[in-house]
Amino acid sequence: MDMLIREQRIARGIQAMRDQNVDMWIALGRDLQHKGEPMLNYLVTFEMGGPLAIILTRDGQRVAVNAPLETEELESMGIFSRVVVNKDGYDGVRRVIADMIRQQASHTIALNYSEKDSTSDGLSYTCWKLVQGAFADAGFTGEVISSQMLMKYLRANRSAEEVAAIGRAVQASMDIYQAARPQMHLGMSGMDIQRLFQSMADAKGYGYSWPKYGNPFNSIGTRSSYLCKRPPEDVYIQPGDVVNVDFGIIVDGASSDNQRTFYALAPGETEPPEEVRRAFETIGEVNSALCAHMKAGVKSGDILRYANEIFVKNGYPERTGGFGHEIGFYAHDGVVSPGTSRCEPEIDAAFLEGMTFTLEPAIITSHGRVCREEVVAVGKDGGRFLSTLQPEIWLIRD
Repeated sequence: MDMLIREQRIARGIQAMRDQNVDMWIALGRDLQHKGEPMLNYLVTFEMGGPLAIILTRDGQRVAVNAPLETEELESMGIFSRVVVNKDGYDGVRRVIADMIRQQASHTIALNYSEKDSTSDGLSYTCWKLVQGAFADAGFTGEVISSQMLMKYLRANRSAEEVAAIGRAVQASMDIYQAARPQMHLGMSGMDIQRLFQSMADAKGYGYSWPKYGNPFNSIGTRSSYLCKRPPEDVYIQPGDVVNVDFGIIVDGASSDNQRTFYALAPGETEPPEEVRRAFETIGEVNSALCAHMKAGVKSGDILRYANEIFVKNGYPERTGGFGHEIGFYAHDGVVSPGTSRCEPEIDAAFLEGMTFTLEPAIITSHGRVCREEVVAVGKDGGRFLSTLQPEIWLIRD
């Protein structure tokens, strides 16, 4: 990921600290390959061994602490005001944190723990004990808070450069859909579909937005699961099936996640049944309405009514919301979901400019599951689709 984007994330985090009256934010992890600390993975260039600490302060300090082996890499990033070479393991990190707390006269400190947002919940018990020791050494008696509202800004209030990177990943997945589309045929199994898409992603050297064994997930007619699991080897495309493909790739550190709907024509058919067309068109209407109202400052739950107006108009029951998820560095990259405020009150569900989401309402028909999953970026005056919309159901003819 470009250093500019990592720098922008830190700058957003510090600005959020100022806005929320937080004096210090401590991210602490070790052996990131085995015990990931999400905040550190957003900021550093590879899975360092640690113990690694990044300490941000309200007055703009950006301090990184790590073992000698990896401090040169941290320095080369150019985004930290100070890199501390630590030769004393946990004791050394503890001393640096205690010294900074004393120097800053900190009253409010944020740590990465959260019941609501997994991206704010990377503090292990061992690292928590280390921090408690540093608090005791510094004589800290102030307030300790969750970083969950800070992480919303560091992670999700994305810059134009980060949104553009996500857009490129999405468009790369659109290209694969278009290349795979004419190769879909009767008799393919769920695993055949997965192998087709993966062969194209692998040829380009792309990563996968979720584990490869279930990417893409797909459903065939009504005979396979609609849950996101490994596709079936023994369910085959037959005439009259709706086929849904849920596919996501990682390109240059940014993720995509889209779903597209196919229909296998039965003998004598020239188009899908009315039931399937109506579901497809309704979902398109819902996505467009949701996108139009995804403006900075609007509460996520407040847009539910626009979707339900369309569902009811088209003869479907009202929904309770949750029409997608945040997307960015990972496919599921945060806790805010369009159409619901279930993360409140701990995390404010208001949209921020630059937040990126999937929209994926689905309708189950007698021929299978219909879904059009799109990626949207929040703007000042409304959302913007980053994916190329599917204008019609893609037909499988033989």
